[in-house]
Amino acid sequence: MSIITGSEYIDRIDLLEMDIWVDGHPVIGKVSEHPAFKGVMRSQAALYDLQHDESLQAIMTYS
Repeated sequence: MSIITGSEYIDRIDLLEMDIWVDGHPVIGKVSEHPAFKGVMRSQAALYDLQHDESLQAIMTYS
């Protein structure tokens, strides 16, 4: 699989049709905008973006 950007990662998660519940309530709308997931997804997206930094590609990717 080729490397993706952080925004591509978030878009892929948001397009999945998942049945997610938090504290007894369904997550409505984009998972990436829900307070329970927003922070961690931003952190993960930042890691995906690091793969595009040429000075880090050797350690952030493999072939």
